[in-house]
Amino acid sequence: MREDCDMKLLSSTVCLREDCDIKLLSSAVCVREDCDMKLLSSTVCVREDCDMKLLLSTVCVHEDCDMKLLSSTVCVREDCDMKLLSSTVCVREDCDMKLLSSTVCVREDCDMKLLSSTVCGWLYDVVVIHSVRT
Repeated sequence: MREDCDMKLLSSTVCLREDCDIKLLSSAVCVREDCDMKLLSSTVCVREDCDMKLLLSTVCVHEDCDMKLLSSTVCVREDCDMKLLSSTVCVREDCDMKLLSSTVCVREDCDMKLLSSTVCGWLYDVVVIHSVRT
């Protein structure tokens, strides 16, 4: 896992976090911090302090990514426990548009929000419910 690597092909179990226990990757993935795209099709932890995240589709996990494709349960907040995402969503802090079709919390200070339509910027049609601990 050299930082200056252009691309890394991983087809088996690999740990790509210094402090992680194990990560499962079943497709080609670039684990460079400045990589443009990372292809993940198996269980993988994409947060430094997280335990495990489930990603079932191609996802870009670098901080300045424009779009992240999430089709499974994933935590996209540093301080959250678990978030449910079932559609394409942009999880950048400065993103203009977020597409959410499942229960997800997209605000740092919220517990949980129910979103069933396209949400832009300051969040429309939001219903705050109790925090879900999983």
